[in-house]
Amino acid sequence: MKTEFGRFVKEIRFKEKENLRQMAEHLEVSSSFLSAVEVGKKAVPKDWVEKISLIYSLNIKEQDELKNCIDKDSGKVIINIENMETEKRDVLMLFARTINTADQKTVAELKEMLNKCKKNIL
Repeated sequence: MKTEFGRFVKEIRFKEKENLRQMAEHLEVSSSFLSAVEVGKKAVPKDWVEKISLIYSLNIKEQDELKNCIDKDSGKVIINIENMETEKRDVLMLFARTINTADQKTVAELKEMLNKCKKNIL
């Protein structure tokens, strides 16, 4: 079974009329390694977002989707808060500690607000 990442890169291959071997060559790995990453047997290498984005000229929205696919598959999101403003860090930590207990209405409202912020960035 393919992962979200596997589904995403398969769509890229289809669009680019490439097969798995050709994509593996572009990524400078073996076909078997790329296949293992696609099905979740191996982790997505850290530099692949940048590499895939450059090789296949992904736009900002596609890069964001690629990152989301990888995050969904890994089950975790790593956020560097080292240089983050105190207020933003506090909000992030509060969110992380309370999201599992939020009701559906609150989650929907938060999602709507965050999507508005995201649109302003893109």
